[in-house]
Formats: sequence, structure tokens, C-alpha cells
Amino acid sequence: MNCMNKYLCWGLWLTLFCSCSNISSETFGDIDIAGAMHNLSPILLSEIADDIVYVPLETNESCLLTPYNRVYVTEKYIIISHYSPTKPAIRVFDRYTGKYLHDIGYVSNDPWGYASYSRRVNYWVDEMAEEFYCNNWDQSLQVYGFDGKHRRKLSLYYDSINVIGWSANSMSFLQDEITVYSEWRKQVPRIVSFDKEGTPLRAYTMPTRRMEETGKNRDLTFLYKDSIYASSTVFFNYDYYGSANCAFMAGDAPRTYTRNGNTYLKETFVDTIYTLQDGKKVPYLTFNMGEYLWPYDKRTEGGDDNRLCVLYTLENDDLVYFTCGQNIYDWESANKRFFCGYYDKKKRSTRMMRGVSIKDNILHGPPFRIMGMNQAGEFYTVVQPGELLEMDTEELSPQLRKLQQSVAEDDNPIIAIAY
Repeated sequence: MNCMNKYLCWGLWLTLFCSCSNISSETFGDIDIAGAMHNLSPILLSEIADDIVYVPLETNESCLLTPYNRVYVTEKYIIISHYSPTKPAIRVFDRYTGKYLHDIGYVSNDPWGYASYSRRVNYWVDEMAEEFYCNNWDQSLQVYGFDGKHRRKLSLYYDSINVIGWSANSMSFLQDEITVYSEWRKQVPRIVSFDKEGTPLRAYTMPTRRMEETGKNRDLTFLYKDSIYASSTVFFNYDYYGSANCAFMAGDAPRTYTRNGNTYLKETFVDTIYTLQDGKKVPYLTFNMGEYLWPYDKRTEGGDDNRLCVLYTLENDDLVYFTCGQNIYDWESANKRFFCGYYDKKKRSTRMMRGVSIKDNILHGPPFRIMGMNQAGEFYTVVQPGELLEMDTEELSPQLRKLQQSVAEDDNPIIAIAY
């Protein structure tokens, strides 16, 4: 066989392999953390979005919100938590007008209520089915529609063991599938996929050990207020601790997310994003950490060196947004360093900056601290009225000047959506 025929056969084999493989053909190069850390510069909102809208939420006695909120923005609704020592709640507002619509369920021991822990409610949003999942007192899930009405109670068992426990770390949703990542039970795999009726479909074995199994007391990471925006929406197991200036969250918390019909996994201290397919973890994207690598087997150790931990990722069709932290176990806030950045999938380039406050150069509003992303790939965050009131009116766009004149400091928050 001559050389040309060899190349033709090799090319034909590759074509057949790729066409028969279930592995996604959408692959990209490394996210170059090491290179970007040597070229830090401020990121502008116009680099990751074309426009931004500010939606002030209605304020009245029936829908008051505390300043510390988890938020999720859908095509029609803004779903936001009310953090309260007496009556935590989940409230729904119109995405375009900010008008209060209703609460979703309620905290109660009765058959239709859900549980609350440490003044807040753990919840997950199935945007495609317009359903809302939250923990029940008996370690099951209560499922509500976006209209606030109770739909069903759901239990998720794998080999006769409840995988939810008091709180799953992460849940993500496809059209007919729920993927749960849970640290609650050592006897079951960390990741199990179910159908919407609770029947197990497949499990993903995780060779790495849980953080608490190392015998070291590093299972909690303490973060201060400036970095809460970098983690609060993604890491579900968090709470304010001691005062309004700090919070704690699981240091080994995972993140699963869905996009274009695939489910992805990014674990803290792991430098790879995986696609979950047919019971296997398939490498999808990797982070080139270089000199900043924080090895997984060293994840329980502190230190004041340059090691970086990639805390979480968000992805749309254009980019992968991520945040990183150094000295995250240090109690002194001055020693903690947080960074954010994005990977441009078309250009295959990586940009990073110090901190998580992206400058709004579109409407010239308050710093945009990304709290989450929806299925449409839109970023969103919570802006407290006081932040807008403190800004120089002359620097604001005409739209925000008008908004600044209409809000009061004790009003409900403003939701900023970048798209």
C-alpha cells in the first residue's frame, strides 16, 4: 500500500470512528490560566455580552426580600430567595416588569411544604419543564410548577439508598433526566442520573475521595462578602455565618450543568470539565494551571503560595466563564485573592482579571458580579438599591439615571441581566 493510500485509509477510519462515537465532537483547547495570570487586566461587560437590562423588583409588604439572595432568571420569571430567620421563602417576579407574582410553596411539615435550613431553602430549577425542586423534611424532594402549585413529591433511590439526604450538592436537568451529585451517602456513587419519575438510569463512579475522608478539618471554606457573588448561586450548600460579612460553603462542592443536550461536570480542585455520557466521564475542556496548579491530593492544605483553585464555571455558546481563588482557607480576608475570567471558544483565548467585579461599560451601572447563567446563556446578578444610589448620576446612562431617581435604599433588589 503506497503512502497516499495509507493516509486515505487513516482518514476514512477517523471519519467512521467520529461518526459512530457518542462523544461530543465539540472540543476546544486548554483554558490557559497560567498564561492569563501573567496578563491580568480589567474585563469589560461588553466583552461577554451585547446588552444589559436592569429590572427593579416590586416592593410591598407581601414580597419583601432580605439583602442576601439566591436568584435564577428564566425566559419569563425572576425566582429569588427570601433569607429569613422566621419565614424563609422563594418568590417569583415577572422578568420584564419586576412585578411580584407569587411565592413558590411554603416551609411546613405538612404533605405539600418544604424544609428550610439555617434560614434559607435549598432549591434547584428545571427551566425546561418550568419546575422547581426543593428539600423536604423526610429527605425527599417537593416539586412545584413555576405557577407556585405543588405538582408531586419525588424520592431518588439508588440500590435502595436515598441519594438526596438532607441536601444534594448539585442537580441539573435535561428534557427527561435529572442528574444528582451528592456527598450524602458513602455507599452510593457520587453522581446518579434518574428519569423524572425517580427511576435510576445510570451511575458515575468517582475515584477521588470525599474531603472529609482525608481526616483533615478542611471541609469548609470561609469566604468574605466580596467573593460571595463568585460562588453563592452555584454552590447550594452555603450560609451566612456569624455576620453579614462572611459566608461558608463546602470546599469540595461540585457543579454539574446542562447545555445543548449534554450534562457537564466541573469539580473544585479538578482541572478538567467532563461530559457525562453513558455512565462515563469524558474529558471536554481542561484548565492549563501551570505554576498555579493546586493538586487534588493537596486540596485540604492551606498555604500562602500561588496555588489557584478554579471554583466554578458557567458556559454558553460563546464562552466559558470561571472564577479562581488563592489562599481560600486563610481566615484573614486581606490574604484571600479572587480572580475571574473567560475563555473565548471561537478565538480559543483566555482573559482574566483580579476580583469578580466586571465593569458595566454598556449602561455604566454598578459593577457586574456574575451570580449565574440560565439556559439561554444570559448572565445575571443582584444589585442592591444602595449601590445604584451611591453612584455619580453624571456617570450613568439616561436609563439608569431615571432608575436611580425612582428607587429608595430600602426597596427590593434590582436584577441586572446581561445578554
